[in-house]
Amino acid sequence: MALCPAHDDRNPSLSIQLADDRILIHCFAGCSPQTVVRTLGLEMKDLFLEDEEPFKTGPGVLQAAYVYRDEYGNPLYRVLRYYIPGEKKKTFRQQAYDPKTGTWKGGRGALNQVRRVLYRLPELINADRDEPIWLCEGEKDVDHLRLYGLVATTNMGGAKAWRADYNRFFAGRTVHVLEDNDPDGEQRCLRLAEQLHGIAKEVKVIELPGLGPKEDVSDWLLKGHSVEELKELAENTPPYQPKTVATLKEEIGFYRLEWPELGLQAEAEILSQSMGDFIVLLSIYALGKRLLPPTKVNLLSLQTRSRLAKELEAKSPLDMWETIIDNLAMRIMDKVAEGEPMTVETAEADYEDTGYLVYPVLPLGLPTVIYGDGASGKTMTSILLAIMVSTGNSLPEVGLRLEHQGPVLFLDFESNRNVFGRRLKRLAKGLGVKPVIHYLRCSVPLMQDIKRISRAVMEADPLLIIVDSAALAALPGTKDPLDMAKSVFTPLSQLGRTSLIIAHTPKEKDSVYGSIFFRNLARSVWYAQAYQAVEDSHLDTVLTHNKGNEDRRSPPLGLRFNFLEDRITVHRTNPASLPNVKVPAEVRIKDFLKTNGALFPKEIAEELGMPRGTVRYTLKKLKEAGQLVKLDDGRYGLKTFEEDVVPF
Repeated sequence: MALCPAHDDRNPSLSIQLADDRILIHCFAGCSPQTVVRTLGLEMKDLFLEDEEPFKTGPGVLQAAYVYRDEYGNPLYRVLRYYIPGEKKKTFRQQAYDPKTGTWKGGRGALNQVRRVLYRLPELINADRDEPIWLCEGEKDVDHLRLYGLVATTNMGGAKAWRADYNRFFAGRTVHVLEDNDPDGEQRCLRLAEQLHGIAKEVKVIELPGLGPKEDVSDWLLKGHSVEELKELAENTPPYQPKTVATLKEEIGFYRLEWPELGLQAEAEILSQSMGDFIVLLSIYALGKRLLPPTKVNLLSLQTRSRLAKELEAKSPLDMWETIIDNLAMRIMDKVAEGEPMTVETAEADYEDTGYLVYPVLPLGLPTVIYGDGASGKTMTSILLAIMVSTGNSLPEVGLRLEHQGPVLFLDFESNRNVFGRRLKRLAKGLGVKPVIHYLRCSVPLMQDIKRISRAVMEADPLLIIVDSAALAALPGTKDPLDMAKSVFTPLSQLGRTSLIIAHTPKEKDSVYGSIFFRNLARSVWYAQAYQAVEDSHLDTVLTHNKGNEDRRSPPLGLRFNFLEDRITVHRTNPASLPNVKVPAEVRIKDFLKTNGALFPKEIAEELGMPRGTVRYTLKKLKEAGQLVKLDDGRYGLKTFEEDVVPF
């Protein structure tokens, strides 16, 4: 018995009975069924009368049409419940609402573009927040509890179709999850309780005593139990204690999740994110044994998560893998969505000047790229910088000034230990130092190897990380050029060290091979060019500063590597003096004037083989910068002939 909504009922007078193909209602105070139904905002067809039009089509006898509405009461879709008398079973169909025509459309894919919401969402939003929410398995139970004045809801598709967006409607509320008496019902309660724990004020899983197989709360009430009994049962049920909620820890480059009660661990490295994908490299362990080797998983795909849960269930029967995977997915995505907190920055605040690790090539704490053709001295230069940082040996005589000393980690994607070691040994002997470099041979892309690299970083605590080279460190087969570059820069950023990335150039181009975003994401970019005649026992490398986010661009740097019998020495060389090496016009002109004195623009253009317009423009800029003077007769000369004016 329930309180009749059609009159001022103080003693329950409304009888509600559930038949196979209809709901029977009777008010003992005399209210007609039409009045009761109209008061509830329903129609008589909602009581499953067979002579209504909607009941004439479908796989059986239509018992109910459950309309899902948005926050403002607008219909979005509906679930049709059919009863098949001959087979004595029920089945469901879905239809989307077309607001343009005011009609319902069903069939395969009808709901593909329709927003999913909770059932009776407007009533849920407008209900007293102090009232508990009864979370049922089906719409029939929701409507039944609503007849008794309870706040109730459900979602279409069951617990497996639960969406993270639903959780916000339960924030700070008391939630009673009602359990149906079947294995699916038990799993559903566990999944929902795990999902809402920590979001809701309190979650309780209500087990109804005396339920027969596959029976639910509607059956329980129709057996003669009262709403007061239901409330008392909920009152005496202890709050749910989660089993599958993991502790999450952000490591360098990946997330570690642990379920202590279940003896489970997981490690997830984020590979990429987009509107429809959240790809991670996932590994799972049970009691120290690996259940899932590193596997790419799209956390946004319900189908992928369900398939993964079935695979794990076959390896380690646990009856809750889907809940565990769901919790893992939600925890990681929520953590990433948190981001970093907003800060308020002002001109009066104190900010740390990052400075340089090695001036002018390596800004401290930021990524630098050195790119160039093969055999342009890129790797040799990177090993030279590694030796400087490792030993504390500054080389101002070649234009490199060390500002900080510390360990170095060299990630070698191209060569091997012997090749690297021979170069290191000969350079160290030529410099007269004894460096110690942490070396790691890498055979898989950086992002896929981040766990091993992270352990090396924690062990070595390097001040500088060198990656040789970008093309092999990036994820292969990445169609989006930004994602390709991010697969290198993102894990390096998470490691939080100064980094130097060696990159190649595409054929006949002076740009970074693979993606323009390698240049865009780097804070400092240097272009390496080399000159070496056949008979030369030395290699001249010129580093041209193409980009500098933290400071103005530096003049070209010329390094000469002399290959002696058992060592390699390093000296400074003049970039402007090298043939077939592209040097900025201002550098060539200043070097020429230093050697030949003041000259007319025409003479400079003819001697250097440069367009007169380029020469005149460059001279004007150098004069405005105070580096040149224009004499009365029209010739240009250096303002001073002091050594520090010319950068080589």
